[in-house]
Amino acid sequence: MIAKHIYPYFKQRRILLSDIQPIDIQRYYSFKLAEGLSPNTVTKHHAVIRTTLKYAVKMKLIKENAADFVNKPKKEHYHASFYNVSELNALFEAAKGCPIETPIIFAAYYGLRRSEILGLKWDSVDFDNKIISVCNKVVRGKSENGKLVSMTLDKMKSETSRRQLPLCDTIYQYLLELKRKQAENAKLFGNCYIHTYDDYICVNPNGSLIQPDYVSDYFQKLLNKNGLRHIRFHDLRHPYVKPKTKNILKISEIFHIEDHIAV
Repeated sequence: MIAKHIYPYFKQRRILLSDIQPIDIQRYYSFKLAEGLSPNTVTKHHAVIRTTLKYAVKMKLIKENAADFVNKPKKEHYHASFYNVSELNALFEAAKGCPIETPIIFAAYYGLRRSEILGLKWDSVDFDNKIISVCNKVVRGKSENGKLVSMTLDKMKSETSRRQLPLCDTIYQYLLELKRKQAENAKLFGNCYIHTYDDYICVNPNGSLIQPDYVSDYFQKLLNKNGLRHIRFHDLRHPYVKPKTKNILKISEIFHIEDHIAV
């Protein structure tokens, strides 16, 4: 945001830190909106500018924070869209054998978040009682040296996020086959197989953990390739969450979907 938008704008107009006025910032927002940036994006720019100027005030480089006196753009409310029965069936068919087939299945069948799906472990699956526990997650965060990395966490967003879900027969059979394939891949890759994430369900053929951003990016490519209507990966979960109670519903209780999962 700084390198591509904020710094070039103020540098070109020779607006110094000591001279910046609220009108300068307000004009910046108007300029960026006219360029085609969304109000949500420009609001993020506002947060960067305001935080920067707040630090400048603390360091006594300027007397006041000009960003405190401007009107930031109003955020646009996002209206989630989700697939109907035929669209979900088409998605399942297109996802057969693809790298993110497993994340798609768990998002579509149980309405799990991306972080919850990637955090699923084999010891969370009770095959005897046909129950799967959601108690871990994988998120993007910064390491000690400042690099963006994937982080495995045992702490959930809230206590209600920790829950147990029934394993329907389709998912039960799918997981059994997936476990067999992972063991087969471990033998195939030999010394090159990554055993760090042996406990995790969502791994690549070489044993490496599937990355959060990769799921979202590949999902859009999958939709493009197969001519499917564009939604966000996160939108797969919306039909299964009640806004007030947050109860997760089984997809079989909502739709009668044909079994297109590759087993």
